[in-house]
Amino acid sequence: MDVLIADFDFFSTAGGGQTYYRKLVERNPGVRFHFFTRNSNLEQSEPNQDLVLPTNAFPIPYKCDKRLPYLLNVMPEQFPCITPEIIYGIADEAANMAYSVAGRTFDVVDVPSFRSVLLFLTAMFQYNEVRCSTYVLSIHGWAHKAIDFSWERERSQAIVKSLLAMEQGCLEGADIRYEISKFSFQNTEQLTSYPLLYYDIHNVLDSICTPKTLEQSADNLPDIWYPARLDRQKGADIFLQIVSRLPKNLYGSIRLCGPDGEEAGRTWSDRVLSLAQSLGVEIFYHGSLSRDQVIEQVFSQPNYCIFPSRYDSFGLAITEALFSGCPVAASDQCGASHFLLEEYPEIPFTLFDINNLDTAVQKISEDLAQYAQLRDNLRLTLLKSPLKSWSQDAVIPIYHSQAIQNPAQRALMEKYVFSAILAAKAMEKSVFSTKIAAKFIKNPYILRLWRLVKSICPMYLRKILRKMASLIK
Repeated sequence: MDVLIADFDFFSTAGGGQTYYRKLVERNPGVRFHFFTRNSNLEQSEPNQDLVLPTNAFPIPYKCDKRLPYLLNVMPEQFPCITPEIIYGIADEAANMAYSVAGRTFDVVDVPSFRSVLLFLTAMFQYNEVRCSTYVLSIHGWAHKAIDFSWERERSQAIVKSLLAMEQGCLEGADIRYEISKFSFQNTEQLTSYPLLYYDIHNVLDSICTPKTLEQSADNLPDIWYPARLDRQKGADIFLQIVSRLPKNLYGSIRLCGPDGEEAGRTWSDRVLSLAQSLGVEIFYHGSLSRDQVIEQVFSQPNYCIFPSRYDSFGLAITEALFSGCPVAASDQCGASHFLLEEYPEIPFTLFDINNLDTAVQKISEDLAQYAQLRDNLRLTLLKSPLKSWSQDAVIPIYHSQAIQNPAQRALMEKYVFSAILAAKAMEKSVFSTKIAAKFIKNPYILRLWRLVKSICPMYLRKILRKMASLIK
């Protein structure tokens, strides 16, 4: 079976979705997985680098399709209800993905929900003669929620509505849809009437190295960490509000690590540093650490982690921290929190409501006041409560499940996209003809001939020639 994953370089980038896809490839050795790469080293037949891919992982160089230079100019006209910047981004990515695999055949295309390209891919694949039997939507959370909770959310409501419309279209246009979070499953059910499947998240949890021995924790004060993206959805501002109210004698320092970003010309880290300063909190930002660095330097050390997400489909870092023996406080809006309560009720962690920070501060303060005992108890419990078993090739039944989609919507999308392609070709032809004519007019020999022709033409022909010249200037 050949499966194309419509995502980039997940073997070398950090994130919950990327970790999921890494483990999906590793856990299904009987499936050949293909993915896109922007890494020039991976494009080589014998890459000269430290990264060693599984034998069933095949990188595909991501190429820019320059055959239709005016496609993005005309595409928004086909989707008047969607903001142009959303159409530009999604259509461009889908066109380039399809061009990168032109003429190839896949049994399955697995598209993550955080890339709303599925409907465009079906049309662009047809244009590029890419054959695919089944389009699968793998649901890892929704982009419209990230924008709705963003730092610039007041300015972004049109984008939120546009993304939601595109995401609902992807849900209907897919052949198969599957969730990795029961918490998110309930939210997705409200967006579609089409059936949803569930892929057990245990299939990626064995990557966590649980402590094999019990070492007595020292009485040193723990550092408090925020190991997540610095966006507002993940709750970087809530984290600062919480730590600003904690007694300073209960912890060592406040530290953050995670990917930075930018909104409205201002970085997330700048916003976080400014907010920390206004709250009187001294923080240390360590930039974006690799997954191995986070596990080794943060989760495996005597630290305390806070995950205050406003919404997180799952939040794999929560389970990674906890199963590494690091005490955790997590928002009740994280899928991992509900997963832990349901699957591992014996493992202690602190659950809090982001809308009730008074109680959250009280709970976390109590944890910090008895930190050594809390950490030792957690690590002892982990020795007695191993992770549940998993099976290889667990995703294959999902890929082979019955396809149920909305053919009318997919046909409509293909009609819109191909209309845009025809319009782009017509525009390119028109612009090309105009440029050629303009070059001829600027040629001194042709200009001299032009004047001679005008001088011997009757007046009515001169007027026609004058109009033609004005059109191409």
